[in-house]
Amino acid sequence: MYKYLREYIQNTEFKLTLLKGRVNITNYDKLLQIGNKEIILTSYDKKLIITGENLAINKLLDDELLITGEITKIEVLNG
Repeated sequence: MYKYLREYIQNTEFKLTLLKGRVNITNYDKLLQIGNKEIILTSYDKKLIITGENLAINKLLDDELLITGEITKIEVLNG
């Protein structure tokens, strides 16, 4: 049990979870642009562009975001 708890706490891998009407992102680096139609962020070696309508950010933890709204496109660019 302690092994799994330690892995959860110390996990630094970028993770994107797509759910209906929302995206959960963990271990991102910086928010570059925040708007109701486009949100851009980076995570070490990736750039993430989320587009849609009525986008909103709920910051859950220091390195975790929940983005809600009508998400139409998600682009993940390397480098």
